[in-house]
Amino acid sequence: MLGIALIVVALETFLPLLFVAALVAGAAASMALVTYITLRTAYSPDEYLGRIGSTARTISIGLQPIGLLLGGALVDRIGGSTTLALMGAAIALVSLAFVPVRAIRSATLQPF
Repeated sequence: MLGIALIVVALETFLPLLFVAALVAGAAASMALVTYITLRTAYSPDEYLGRIGSTARTISIGLQPIGLLLGGALVDRIGGSTTLALMGAAIALVSLAFVPVRAIRSATLQPF
């Protein structure tokens, strides 16, 4: 859903629809983040929660400059709307790649 919403944001010029697509993209990103942090916390042993959380945060913050550099280079080369549409398409394709994985679709939370 996030990928499709980003594509709509990139291509849409009708302001009300743009606002709705941006709202959907933001909500989808927030839901993914909350799910990721919940699962990471549930499956981490209590004595390692701080280490695992800080390592994940270090990796995500550490990779931001690389993403910003690549995104900026793409914006310079092909434009902002096209870059955003490509990002949305990449997210949608990666999401579709995991649709056939039964373990992901039927996952249940069973913490330690």
